Amino acid sequence: MGHMNGTLSGDERDRRLIVGPKAKLEAHLSDSLNDRVIRTVASNEGSLTTLTKNDAGHGISVGIRQWNQKRGELPDLLKSFHDKSPEKFDATFGRHAKRLLSENYVRHANLAGNKEIMSGMKKALADPEFQEVQVEKFRKFADKSAETAKKYGLKSEVGAALVADITNQMGEGGLRRVMRRAGIQPGGEVKDEAVALKAMERATRRPNSSARFDQLASNFSPERIKPRTPVKDTNTYLAQLDMVTGNIA
Repeated sequence: MGHMNGTLSGDERDRRLIVGPKAKLEAHLSDSLNDRVIRTVASNEGSLTTLTKNDAGHGISVGIRQWNQKRGELPDLLKSFHDKSPEKFDATFGRHAKRLLSENYVRHANLAGNKEIMSGMKKALADPEFQEVQVEKFRKFADKSAETAKKYGLKSEVGAALVADITNQMGEGGLRRVMRRAGIQPGGEVKDEAVALKAMERATRRPNSSARFDQLASNFSPERIKPRTPVKDTNTYLAQLDMVTGNIA
């Protein structure tokens, strides 16, 4: 999963975040579905330069997906930084560069307590070339989420975005649990997607799940996925979702 801090309050997140030089994510994005997923999900997670020193006791989390150290995908992100530019990676992290390519080391080291590594991490997050790595990895994640949504019978932009949001916050295992709770099976047919999506939102059991879902419903079309599909009659769609809420156990 990307991170572990999805249930933190705003105040808690502010106390725990270190934000580097302001970076404009928008400069990296287009109006494609995947990029709109990135734009929306990242707005709830962090900027390109966000570094969380202690993410719910699971080590550091970094960047727009809050890639987590101990239970998330930070080791993979660091490897991708290295693959993009080995020389720059070595120069950024110095004597710690080789260690940071070891998943075992990243999972168990006290990264937050190492000033040299934290300094290197801030530099890496602020580097335009490594920022593009963040965006490209997020695009692949969003694309995979859209494919997962289709496997569960969800055909709308909102469905793809909700799957991405849940997976980013709860991991693939968390998504499977949510789908089971919502009564949605892979390979099955979803007769009423509005009802199914609301069931998924409830099944996440996140304190802020309703607000997050309303944000997604406001930014993505309830119709079938099409390139650059505009949002249509958002207020009516949200009202319809409110009406079906009572039908969900």
